[in-house]
Amino acid sequence: MQLVPQGKSHIELWAVAIADKLIQGGQMLHRRFAVVPSEEAADDLYVRLERWRMHVEKFVAFGDPLDFSQRRMIAAGIVTRPAHDTYMGLLKRAGLIVSYPRSCYRWAWDWDRRKFCALLRRGLISLPYPTRSDPPKLFDGPVADAHYAQRTQPAQVSVIWAESGPRPPELKGE
Repeated sequence: MQLVPQGKSHIELWAVAIADKLIQGGQMLHRRFAVVPSEEAADDLYVRLERWRMHVEKFVAFGDPLDFSQRRMIAAGIVTRPAHDTYMGLLKRAGLIVSYPRSCYRWAWDWDRRKFCALLRRGLISLPYPTRSDPPKLFDGPVADAHYAQRTQPAQVSVIWAESGPRPPELKGE
């Protein structure tokens, strides 16, 4: 004789029925009000994120030899001050760069430029890119736009042709 009834109880049956109605209601709301993004918007987002990835990779490639120094990168014409702050904010939020106050930036433990760029290219790490804006330009600013003075006349070059002297005896046989 069994004291506990076998099978589903009425409470469990009610819970299943309520859950089914909630799922059906959610599906109806989704069909009625959900907005499917267009393929152009999805492509635009993909292109923008890819552009961010490439710009961050270039920033790291040019900034690592300069220790990501804002002063040196601006003087070299690589970035402007707001662009430097944007890129460094991305790298610091991801935990890849450690900043020392009034000093410099260094890679976090067990990170370097080669490892970062390789993993970023493969898509194994992602950064918190702003999806609504384009990346700041690299090689932009007053130093990058400077045009150096060009000479109006070619330099006066004097060419003197010299004859070689007599061959030494050991080379005469050649």
